[in-house]
Amino acid sequence: MDTDRDAPLPERYRDLPSLNISGSAQFEPSQIENLKNHIHVIDTYIVDLRQESHGFLNDDAVSFYSTERLLNNGFDSEETLISENEKFGAMKPGDVENIFNKRGAFREEIKVEKSQVELALAKSADLNYVLFATRDGHIPTPSMVDSFVTFVVKTPPTTHLHFHCDHGEGRTTMFMAMFQMMKESNLKSLNEILDEQLDAGGIILTDDTTRANFLQDFYDYTKENASTNFKTTFSVWSQKYSKSNF
Repeated sequence: MDTDRDAPLPERYRDLPSLNISGSAQFEPSQIENLKNHIHVIDTYIVDLRQESHGFLNDDAVSFYSTERLLNNGFDSEETLISENEKFGAMKPGDVENIFNKRGAFREEIKVEKSQVELALAKSADLNYVLFATRDGHIPTPSMVDSFVTFVVKTPPTTHLHFHCDHGEGRTTMFMAMFQMMKESNLKSLNEILDEQLDAGGIILTDDTTRANFLQDFYDYTKENASTNFKTTFSVWSQKYSKSNF
């Protein structure tokens, strides 16, 4: 079970109107219309950052979990979507599924009335959807960064992006900061951007050395490549200039 919170909006919801982005923890089906109405932008993307297979049983947000957080490790976004569709497609109305907490203790049984993946839920709410599958607690791969940069470059500035991971903390704050770097690295320092993300409701990202080095690399990349609209990919640039070990 991904969340116990019964609220109109998902946990850790925050909005940065000047950037036309928002972020949160995993939402439930009953929250999708509230989220959509609160954002109130016709062209909105759900930007899913979760590599672990996740979806919805009835109105509950659930995911598959391993204690080492290795589930789907190494999968790209397409492979993650295939895994999700296989897992949730196998759950049929009338089936009874056992739900556990993350310590492996049995929690409850759910009789399936409806099973769906997040892509299907987003489409049913007339929202766009994109996945950048990133392992929990880790940084994105260079190829995933390339995909994200290409997506942002091609997305009109009037489009609203709503980022989320499981808890709305590490991955969500990181990608929201990356988006801001692409837009404002020539106006603000890295510390200013990270402080703004923290003030908005994110977390401190630089307490992890690998993540801190990656963010410095990506900030340097945006400063050097924004003028060419990121013609050089991050994966190519990082082979020469990166201080991180990807």
